[in-house]
Amino acid sequence: MTRSPEFYGNGKKQYKEPAQAFKEALHSEYVLQDTTYKPEYCICQKDKEESSESYVVDFSTLKDYYLCPYKFKISSIYGYREPLDYRMGHGKSLHNILNEIHTKHKKGEKYDVDEIIKRQYHLPYAPPKLTEDMKKTAREEVMAYIENNKDSFDDIELIEEYIEFKISEGNVDIFINGRIDLVKNTKEGKIKIVDFKSDKNTLPRELEEEQLMIYALGYKHLREVIPDEVESYHLKEKMPTRTYPSTERLKKVENDIHEIIKNIKINNFKKAIESERGEEVCKSIDCPYINECKKQYIS
Repeated sequence: MTRSPEFYGNGKKQYKEPAQAFKEALHSEYVLQDTTYKPEYCICQKDKEESSESYVVDFSTLKDYYLCPYKFKISSIYGYREPLDYRMGHGKSLHNILNEIHTKHKKGEKYDVDEIIKRQYHLPYAPPKLTEDMKKTAREEVMAYIENNKDSFDDIELIEEYIEFKISEGNVDIFINGRIDLVKNTKEGKIKIVDFKSDKNTLPRELEEEQLMIYALGYKHLREVIPDEVESYHLKEKMPTRTYPSTERLKKVENDIHEIIKNIKINNFKKAIESERGEEVCKSIDCPYINECKKQYIS
C-alpha cells in the first residue's frame, strides 16, 4: 500500500498515524508485507468446448415455442405484446376457482361454489356488464366440470404442484420449471395428470399431445415414475383430451427441448405457417401476426 506524495511530511497530525482501516487490513492473510515475496498462482482455464452451459426455461416458454417459434421470438425475444382483451383474466380466474375447490375438497372442507366464484372471478379491463356475463359463463363451466368429475375428486393427489428439474446432454444443462394443475392417483394406482384449458383455441391433436408430454416429463422427475395418462380438460367444450406417455415419448420430448435451446441460440425461429400444418396452427391460436406472415411467406 502506498500514500500520495502530497501527504509526505506535511506536518498535519491526522496523517502521521496509519488509518484504522489500514491497521485492520494488515490482519488479512492476503496482504503481503514482504515485497521480495512472489507467490505462485495456479491459473486453471477450461477449454471453451469443455465448459458447461446452463439454461432455464419454464413450461409456458416451451409450450409457446411448440405453437410457433416465430411467434415465440416476437413475444419473448422482441417483447411485443398482443392488444389487451376485455376478457383478459378469465382463464386465470377459472384456474383460481378450481384450485380452491380442489384444495377444500382434499382437506375435507365444505365450500360454496357461488361464493368462491364471486370472490375469485376478476376481469380487470372488462366493463361491468361483460364481467357479469362472463361470470355466468364461468359458473356454467365450473358446475359442468364438477358434475362430470366429482366422483374422482377423492383421487386428487397434487394441486398446482410446482416442479423443477434438470435434463442434460453433453455439456448442456437445461433447468425446467412450472406448475401442474392437477394430479390424480386412483384406487387402482393409476396416475393421471390434468391440465385445464380455458381459452377458445383448439390446437391440432398432435401439437396438443406434444405439450402434454412436458407435464409427464416433469412428473417423472418429481416422482421417478411415468404417469399413466395426461389429460387436457377443455372447460368450454366440457370434454377431455387424453394421451398416454411412454419412455420413448418422454425421451423424444427431452431431445425436442434440447433442439429448441439450440435453435434459440442460433436465432432460428421458423414460422408455423411454413410447417406441414400450415395455417391450421396460426388460426387455432388466433395469432395476430398471421396476415404479416402470409405476406412474407407468399413473397
